[in-house]
Amino acid sequence: MASNKISVVIQGTSPLMMHAYPLHQPEGLEKMTPAEQAEIAAYRDEETGELYIPAAAIQRCLVQAGTYSMYVVYVVYVVGLCGGG
Repeated sequence: MASNKISVVIQGTSPLMMHAYPLHQPEGLEKMTPAEQAEIAAYRDEETGELYIPAAAIQRCLVQAGTYSMYVVYVVYVVGLCGGG
C-alpha cells in the first residue's frame, strides 16, 4: 500500500503549548523558573529542536471538530432552525 505525504499549515488564533508529561519528575522542579519547566515538558523534534504538536493530537482535534459539526447540523435540522419547514 503506497502512502501519500501532504504538507499543511495549521494556524491558531492564540498561542498553544503542548505538554509532554515526563515519565519521572525532574529533580529541583520547584526551584526552576516557569520557562525552564515549560522547556522540560515541551514536545521538541530531536533532530531540529523545533516545537511540534503530536500527530495523534491533531487527529483527535480533526475527529472532534467533525463530530461537533455533524452534531450542530443535526440539532439545527431537528429543532427546525434551518427554515425548511
